[in-house]
Amino acid sequence: MNFIESEDGILVLELEGKLLFEGSHEIKEKAKEYLVDQKVEKLVVDLSCVEFMDSSGVGVLISLFKNLRERGGKMVLAAPTKDVSRVFELTMLGQIIKIFDNIEEAVQSFVGEGKAS
Repeated sequence: MNFIESEDGILVLELEGKLLFEGSHEIKEKAKEYLVDQKVEKLVVDLSCVEFMDSSGVGVLISLFKNLRERGGKMVLAAPTKDVSRVFELTMLGQIIKIFDNIEEAVQSFVGEGKAS
């Protein structure tokens, strides 16, 4: 898990490997702590290196989304792999969180916004 500060105050959270029940709580808590400590309002979650995700991984994403939204922030997902996209289709996560094909489109979705909404 890596945090990369982008232009315009947009944070990119890079996840990698498998996002499964084992380890998902630790990832969620570390990410939430960072988001709150750094007062992040715009988050792009880079999924390009996530090989697989189970329902616990989906739960992590929803938890981060809710955390940001409660603080007036916004989160989008970017570059899911084929297997992760399948999980999103089954769970209909795209109806809750916007999903972009690549990082550039996801970051661009925030450009020009003032405070996240």
